[in-house]
Order: sequence, then C-alpha cells, then structure tokens
Amino acid sequence: MSLTKSCLLISLISVAVNVNADITLYSGEGVSLLAINGHEIKSGNFLDGQNSIHLENGTHQLVAQYTAEISKDGDFEIEKTSTQIIVFKADNAMLQLSAPKLSTYKELDDFNKQMNWKLFDQKANVAFSFTSDELKKEGIQFSRDYERELSRFNNSASPAALSSLSKERYPNNNPSGNNSSTGSIIHSVSLDDSGVNTVDSNNIPEGMLKYWYTQADIKTQKAFIKWLKVNQ
Repeated sequence: MSLTKSCLLISLISVAVNVNADITLYSGEGVSLLAINGHEIKSGNFLDGQNSIHLENGTHQLVAQYTAEISKDGDFEIEKTSTQIIVFKADNAMLQLSAPKLSTYKELDDFNKQMNWKLFDQKANVAFSFTSDELKKEGIQFSRDYERELSRFNNSASPAALSSLSKERYPNNNPSGNNSSTGSIIHSVSLDDSGVNTVDSNNIPEGMLKYWYTQADIKTQKAFIKWLKVNQ
C-alpha cells in the first residue's frame, strides 16, 4: 500500500472514530427539549421536530419539559410539567431521555418535586446518572427567555448550574443575592428576570388584553376594535 493510500486510510479511520465516539440523545414520547447548553431551541422539541441529536463528549445541560395526559372526571386534560434542568456527563453513549407515565395530578405533582427523569444508556444497557433542578420563574408570564434565565441560573449555587455557560456575573456568584441552595438533593432557584414578558400583578386584565391583541391577526384586531367601539 502506498504512503498516500495509508495516510488516507488513517484519516478515514480517525474520522470514523470521531463520528462514532460522541453522544446520541433521543427523546421519549412527550418530552420537549427547550434548550441545550444555554441556547434556546425555538422549535421546542429537539431540532426541526427530530427526536434525536448528536452532542460532543463531555458535560451537557438540558432544559426539558414533559407533556402528559391527565385523567379527570372520565376525560383527559393535557398538562405540562415544570421546566426542569438536567445535567449529565457522558462519552460515546447512546442516551434516551424519557419520563414515567403520568396519568393523575398527584403523579404530575410528584414528578415536579422529584424530577425523576429516566436517562438510559442504550449502549451499556444501564440507567445513566444525572443532576436535575427546576428552572423557576416567579410571577405571571406568557413567554420566557431561557437564554437569559439560564445565564443567571448558572451563576447560582444549584448543583445543576454550570458556571462555564453563564454570560453574566453577579456579586458572590449569586444572582439573587442570597444562598439559593436549600440543602436538599434537588435545589430550586427562583429567578426574576425583567427581560421576560411578565404582567404587572396590579393590572393583570390590561396586560392580558395587550398580549392577546398583539398575538391576533389583523382581521381579529379590527374586529376587536369594532367591538370596543360598540360596547364603550
């Protein structure tokens, strides 16, 4: 074999090793991925509706939410869990992120408290360890800025915080000015980010009207204005 062919073969082998030696993450049914490593995913469910994504070997931080069908009075209601952060470190793994089946409000409440996601390594056929926490946002809101929230969260004392992903700096490395750690296994950090679209609690009806008006199409806006004139 010539030197050129040998070098080419070595290069191809190296590329193949690098391609295979990474992390493939699959989502289970009802799991929505909202952000990866501080970057928001606009689609809300992995990338372009796909249920898998490739990540480099190392530590990763996910923001996820689970949608469940909750049984109530013989009918089903669609409910979402709280927004939760999952941090794991892996090398050359094929992971699936899923949640237990939730069918009652008690099970939903328990999941929000325990955050008992299932991260399963399909290559090793074993459960994979991870750290989880809740990404809280106090107050009434209609949308969230996950990138700003995560930047602040990653300056907190939570075990799920990754300081390397933070874009902001705060005194004592804490955005809230006090100790966010509760001393429990799962820590809950309360965030108050003025950049998120919130509603003044003293005038909630006005805020809701403004929000829904801006979300409506032009035809609906005109019909609403006409209705206001008639009913003033």
